[in-house]
Amino acid sequence: MAKKKAPRKKAVKKKPPAAKEPEPDIVPTLTAVAKHFGVSRDTVRRAWRARGMPVEADGTFSLVNIAKWRELNNATQTRMNGDDKPSEASGGLEDNPAYQRKKVELKVKQEELIKRKRENEIAAGDFVPRHDVQMFFSALLARLRDDMARIPSEMASSFPSKVRSELEDQLKARLELCLETIYRQRNKIGDIQKK
Repeated sequence: MAKKKAPRKKAVKKKPPAAKEPEPDIVPTLTAVAKHFGVSRDTVRRAWRARGMPVEADGTFSLVNIAKWRELNNATQTRMNGDDKPSEASGGLEDNPAYQRKKVELKVKQEELIKRKRENEIAAGDFVPRHDVQMFFSALLARLRDDMARIPSEMASSFPSKVRSELEDQLKARLELCLETIYRQRNKIGDIQKK
C-alpha cells in the first residue's frame, strides 16, 4: 500500500514590519504627554499642571505648545536660580539626549506645520501678500486724512463768525493729533514686522 503524502503547507508571506507612524502633535491624555517627554504621569499631573502647563480648549494637549512652555519655564527657572543649569523643579531633562532629540523633532514638526498652513492658506486664497495689505491701508489712511481735513471748515460754517476761525483752528489741531497717533501706530506695526 502506498503512503499518502502529507498535504503541503502553503507558504505564508511575511509582511514587512509596518513603518512607525509619526507621533501626533495633539494627544488626548496626560499619560501620552508623560510618555512623550519621558517623565511619569504624576510629574505631569501634579508638577507641570500646577505650574500652568498649556491645555487646549477641547481638553487635549499640544505637544508643541507644551515643549515651548517647558522651554520658557526652564529658562525662567534658570534665571531665578542665577545659574546656567535648570533647577530640579524644571524636571532636569535638559541633559537627557532623548529629550533633546524630541525637542528638535518637535521644532522641525512645528516649522513643517507652519509651512503647510501657509501653503494651504495660499492655495485657498486666504493669504494676502503683505504688500497688498500695506497698499490698502496707505490708501485708506490717505482718504481718512482728506476726510478729516474737511471736518473743521464744514463744522465751523454752522457757528457764528466770531468763534468760527478759532473753532476751526482748534478742530484742525485736534484732528492733526489724532492723525499723528494713527501714523505712529502704523509705523510701530512696520517696525514689528521688520524684526
